[in-house]
Amino acid sequence: MDDFFTGLVAPKVVVVGNKTILQGAQWQTQLFCNATGHPKPEITWFFYKDGKTIQVNTAGSELQGDPDRCKKRTDDFYFLRRNAPEHLVICNPKKRHTGEYKCRAVNPLDKKEGSAFINVQSEYSVYVLHFQPSLFLHVSIISLWWCLVLVNYNL
Repeated sequence: MDDFFTGLVAPKVVVVGNKTILQGAQWQTQLFCNATGHPKPEITWFFYKDGKTIQVNTAGSELQGDPDRCKKRTDDFYFLRRNAPEHLVICNPKKRHTGEYKCRAVNPLDKKEGSAFINVQSEYSVYVLHFQPSLFLHVSIISLWWCLVLVNYNL
């Protein structure tokens, strides 16, 4: 909805960031919210998981424009720059960060949302073990195969 007489333009939102990542494989992942309108919309990020809604990073801590600063940060949400919530950065993404992220853009004329989904998969290892029966056991020749999957849930 636009108001021709006052010059107001309702927000439009596009969120970039749907992705699947492997936990421990990268220091950070980013979401970008492109919100336009007049006046410039205010942006707020929300995280939806297991039926709960969490407003992300209300304090607005930031990485001073350098996502590599995630290497020294805890696994949490940060903005790339102060007072610029368009870039949401998840430092050291863990399985607990899997879920839907919504960017809400609000100006006096309207409110719009866009969303992206982040899927953080746990690291896992698969070991296949083969056991031969002992020669001391009088058992017909049988091979036993076992599969062991180790999962690092580090939530």
